[in-house]
Amino acid sequence: MTDPAARARASGFWRDTGRWIARDWSWKLVALALATALYLFIRERIRHTETLVVPLDIAPQAQVAAATIEPLAVAVTVQGSLGELQRLHGRTLRMIVRPGFVEGRAGGGWQIRRWLRSVMGDRSHVTGNAEEFRLSARNLQGADQPIRVVKIEPKTAKVTYDVRGEVELPVADPVVVGKPYRGRVLVDYTPRMVRVSGSRDQLDAMVASGVQLQTGTLDVDGRVQGFKKTVPILQPSVSRLVKIEPAEITAEVTIVTDRFTSEFTNVRVLVAGLPESGSGWACDPPAVTVRLTGRAEVVNAIQTNQVAAVVDWRDADRLATNALSVKIFLPFDLAVEAVETEPLTVTVFQAPPATNGDSSIGTPPEG
Repeated sequence: MTDPAARARASGFWRDTGRWIARDWSWKLVALALATALYLFIRERIRHTETLVVPLDIAPQAQVAAATIEPLAVAVTVQGSLGELQRLHGRTLRMIVRPGFVEGRAGGGWQIRRWLRSVMGDRSHVTGNAEEFRLSARNLQGADQPIRVVKIEPKTAKVTYDVRGEVELPVADPVVVGKPYRGRVLVDYTPRMVRVSGSRDQLDAMVASGVQLQTGTLDVDGRVQGFKKTVPILQPSVSRLVKIEPAEITAEVTIVTDRFTSEFTNVRVLVAGLPESGSGWACDPPAVTVRLTGRAEVVNAIQTNQVAAVVDWRDADRLATNALSVKIFLPFDLAVEAVETEPLTVTVFQAPPATNGDSSIGTPPEG
């Protein structure tokens, strides 16, 4: 049995707690909101560091052809809030260098341009047909907002140049992945030849080796009808420093369903809807040939005993003729595109009863 004094103390405790919570509730709510905002502010201001591997490339508008670029990628250590770093993962970051090398660079104009580039922060050193760049945060492109770059490794990059050339190269057939719901895939695409510009030595080597430019893949898995899609042309594996125009193809995908016809001979015709007083009915001819057309995998799986040919005697009264059309019945789970019978109609007649052991079912009425 519970002590009344204990119950009173417990009741008093909960009552005092409730009063304390209710006292100055508006100020407590404001304090809670301020504490939450302060927590989120501090969490956002905490700096996180992450190292990303970023590809190195030259500016697309450069008027010189790059033969090699070393290294192909650099490790960039960036610092920012957690949200800023998470947004970077969805961006295409690149380290872009702007060549200062100009063919036939003799003259004072070139020296002035070099001085302006140095003032703008594009520091590089040209030796012969090579240029060495000192990489900085200015070279990082692709971020949606400024971000602090802590370290770049390696700190320099070297580009060698070649005489610019231009050739036309064929585009290989796009690679199809997956299988359509039914049928087979046909792909037509344009253009089949594209213009490629870059280092003349590399282009000559690509032509000599019969390089075909590859494209992105076409996913047809589960498709039931054709479609059009723009597919990018991929940089050739022998060099990623060439410029391709146009940079994509337009592919038209057609889903073709192969049709197949199977023939079933001597399918006996059954008579349905017989008069109640009839003792026996027959057809002339007693059997027909049935041709089924549809998908090959469906038609080839149909067995002879699954095909039923039927005429309905009740159609004779409705049509005032005993030359009735033959109807074909298949299992409910088999779908075909076309059904033909030969002949299309049969003559239905009442067969006379057999006598003296004669098993003949009679002959159809004349006329």
